[in-house]
Amino acid sequence: MQDEYRYKIGNRLYGCDTCQQVCPRNRGINTQHDDIVLEPEILKPRLVPLLKMSNKEFNNTYGHLAGAWRGKKTNTKKCNYCISTF
Repeated sequence: MQDEYRYKIGNRLYGCDTCQQVCPRNRGINTQHDDIVLEPEILKPRLVPLLKMSNKEFNNTYGHLAGAWRGKKTNTKKCNYCISTF
């Protein structure tokens, strides 16, 4: 990944929220859902334990989330990137 993008992405494993915030089609739409409360571990997972998870553990823990479709292998690459950069 080019350095100019590394810091823009930050240490996020998945960027759906960012895409939703900057998408011109979402202007004027209420994207807040106060009735949805996610655990801190889901919002900002600890990276080292995520790296050590089996595929089954990953799917059981994160399979219901939007970023999980990418699979554990891709998320492992992102974890390594986040750990090495931040």
